[in-house]
Amino acid sequence: MSKNYKQDVLTGGGLFIFSLVLIFYLIPVYVGGSTHTQLSPQFFPTVAAWALAVLSLSLTAISVKGLMAQKSKETLKTLLMPKFTFNPKSGPVLSAGIICAYFLGFEYVSFLAATPVAMILFMLAFGQRSWLRIVCISVAVTAVIYLLFTFGLKVPLE
Repeated sequence: MSKNYKQDVLTGGGLFIFSLVLIFYLIPVYVGGSTHTQLSPQFFPTVAAWALAVLSLSLTAISVKGLMAQKSKETLKTLLMPKFTFNPKSGPVLSAGIICAYFLGFEYVSFLAATPVAMILFMLAFGQRSWLRIVCISVAVTAVIYLLFTFGLKVPLE
């Protein structure tokens, strides 16, 4: 299996920069401040952003080490510049499209209508072909999430 060190260096670097923007700009400016009785609303986003920073920095370091270990006659510029190919049927592009459609559906239809459809599309996109399994899983997961948020967390999803 060939390693995609070039893409991993750029991905890790981009995610690291994004995490720094989250930590030092977006969270302090757009997430409400602390309260006296509970954890600050900034706590969990900050923890997640720091985790992203550490993991993306690790990905970058491991990938740079892998790039340097490759014995080839390529220059540093050709090592660091990946060859990207656009494939609209690839998983990440298709996933992003499904997520965008889900956000629109969630806003205009409802959680109960948009979630099973999004899950069905995800399962079809990633190779599941058993319609019985697709329908059962999408309905069951939607019901569990709905019950968890509505009754467990007291957050209505309507």
